Amino acid sequence: MRRAIDWGAVEDARPAVVTAARTWTWGALRALAATQTARHADCRGRRVGVVLPATGAAVALLSALDDLAADVFLIAADTDDGAAAALGRALGLAAVLRPADDDAFAPIAGVDGDLALAGGGDGAVTILTSGTTGAPKAARHGWATLARPVRRGGGAGTWLLSYRPHLYAGLQVLLQALVPGGTLVVPGRDAHEVARLAAAHGVQFASATPSWWRWLLLFAEPAELARLELRQITLGGEAVDQEILDRLAARFPGTRLVHIYATTELGRCFSVTDGRAGFPRRFLDAPSTDGVELAVRDGELFVRSANAMRAYDPRSAPSSASPGADGFVPTGDLVSVAGDRCLFIGRAAELLNVGGNKVQPLAVEQVVLGVPGVADVRVYGKRSSLVGQLVACDVVLAAGAARETALAAITARCVERLQPHERPRFLQVVPRIELTAAGKKTRNGADPGPSRP
Repeated sequence: MRRAIDWGAVEDARPAVVTAARTWTWGALRALAATQTARHADCRGRRVGVVLPATGAAVALLSALDDLAADVFLIAADTDDGAAAALGRALGLAAVLRPADDDAFAPIAGVDGDLALAGGGDGAVTILTSGTTGAPKAARHGWATLARPVRRGGGAGTWLLSYRPHLYAGLQVLLQALVPGGTLVVPGRDAHEVARLAAAHGVQFASATPSWWRWLLLFAEPAELARLELRQITLGGEAVDQEILDRLAARFPGTRLVHIYATTELGRCFSVTDGRAGFPRRFLDAPSTDGVELAVRDGELFVRSANAMRAYDPRSAPSSASPGADGFVPTGDLVSVAGDRCLFIGRAAELLNVGGNKVQPLAVEQVVLGVPGVADVRVYGKRSSLVGQLVACDVVLAAGAARETALAAITARCVERLQPHERPRFLQVVPRIELTAAGKKTRNGADPGPSRP
């Protein structure tokens, strides 16, 4: 990270990282980075895990480890010591560092520091794509590659971080804010606090999943949202449908809407700015200026990307999606091509099997979202001894919507628009749709765990 950011070009007093509790200036980050470089000198050239909160101290530590040419493995901030130690042992890490106080990190016990296992010496950054114990898939990048998609021409700006920083999307927002010398604003998990903090610090750019944006629009006060002066809203991590694009355009008129397609393994692949769901068919015709090529094969999107990871770490779990002989990688995203547009229709892994008929939860969600009074929806499968799975649907109603009227309208619309096997057999109203740690909704019936944001 130190090599990706021109640390000396920003004035000391400018805010670098802002949370509800504290602000770290660029001057403070520089001093912290120097202190942590000296404190963790024994990590030079080693494989080191970092339990990574979204703080200025964590940014300074990443800079210090880059200066020490350490290979860094990023671990979720809520990982407990036992799970972090097990992860460290499985991946052969020399140490796992976690916050000891507001500005210091210290190694946790139980990693058994394998100092004989050196890193690559080039400051690799490894993102863990699944699991918190054992040997998860570990995608190896470098700071230069991660920072490659950063747009540097627009000057320093103020960005809102909705993603967790150990994820690819979180790193992209962090780098987009800090590489040009800007400010990163980190809110909590309360919608009112998000809007208040973003307005108070003049956030200009905000990036999140479509599910996160629906959550914010639903639970933040309209008056608080009206105070935001966003220049750009970015959506990614999930299929972006027309309904959320239209809702954001209505709430934030004049704000540029961008939806991005990226994966941990392939990096940033492309962005769309025309306000329409999907992407132009012409993207399939030639490589982009960023060195990304797209293809649709048997209804699935394949990508060959210059922004891709270096490789999976040799100590991690193998991947089921590897490049073919031509270098194209299957993404698992299903796409339909119609006229001049390619539309995402869901994930192959999320398909439900209802009596031998395939049902795409995303398609059902889009039908239900078209019902007046419906603010959010999650479609997933429930086990059935007779037909394998049945379609289930959780619905969040807009303020003032009558429950029975809305449920009757949903049922009528599903009868009108969906085949019998696609129609929800379980329909319930819930106060909110719970999101995963990545800000996404689960559509396969699995419990997403504690609500995030």
